[in-house]
Amino acid sequence: MTEAAPEPGNARPPRRRYRVRRVRTAVRLTGYADLASSPRAARPVRAARRWGLRLPPVVGDSLLPALLLLNVMTTGAPGDLVVAVALTAALALPLVWRRRAPLTVFGAVAAAAFVQWLTDVPLPADVALLVALYTAAAHSGRRGALVAGAIVEVGALLACLRWATEGAFLTPFVAMTAMVVAAAVLGVNVRTTRAYLAALEERAARLEQQQDQQARLAVAEERTRITREMHDIVTHNLSVMVALTDAAVYAQHRSPDKATTAMLRTSETAGRR
Repeated sequence: MTEAAPEPGNARPPRRRYRVRRVRTAVRLTGYADLASSPRAARPVRAARRWGLRLPPVVGDSLLPALLLLNVMTTGAPGDLVVAVALTAALALPLVWRRRAPLTVFGAVAAAAFVQWLTDVPLPADVALLVALYTAAAHSGRRGALVAGAIVEVGALLACLRWATEGAFLTPFVAMTAMVVAAAVLGVNVRTTRAYLAALEERAARLEQQQDQQARLAVAEERTRITREMHDIVTHNLSVMVALTDAAVYAQHRSPDKATTAMLRTSETAGRR
């Protein structure tokens, strides 16, 4: 059997409709993009960014402890609420001072986490360990980052051994290990970036100082050159004056005696200078 050939009038309308749909979709997407990139839509984002930069760092560091305490107060069991709030405060509140004393804060958070493990109370505030590890890795050397990462990894192992369900030890342990490695690597990268930027700033300052010195040397050389040229010009002019005066003295067939006396005095004065 042979299939019927499509009629000429019915072959192109579907393509046109498809093209029209694509054009309409592109127009809509372009309109959304223009709306998102418009100055009116960007003003709230810029205002929020400026407002966030004006706030002191301690305000941002206090946000996570406040959220963790609010969470444990609203979702904790009534019987263990006091212990949970106390452990959450011990875990989260030291983060407020993490920028001032990162290693001390990490030690305090690790000690609170160990007490939490001894009391057998799992809490969402354990995320404070990752924040403290990131801060310690970002503000200490490579050895400090390795030690802090090893401590948190041991804590993750102990937590999985106690609170993981039977037969599901590997999955949470791998997930927690990945989070520990990510926090440590992120902190090390931040520290490396800061050191690189500090080196660039120091290099820029050194180059600026060298340019200033080169500019001073160039000015001094230019002054010396101008002084030398002025000395040569003055010496040449004086020599010419002396030569002309001497010539006038010897060629005085038209000059009277007074002119001869004046020219002799000029020659003597010019010769002395």
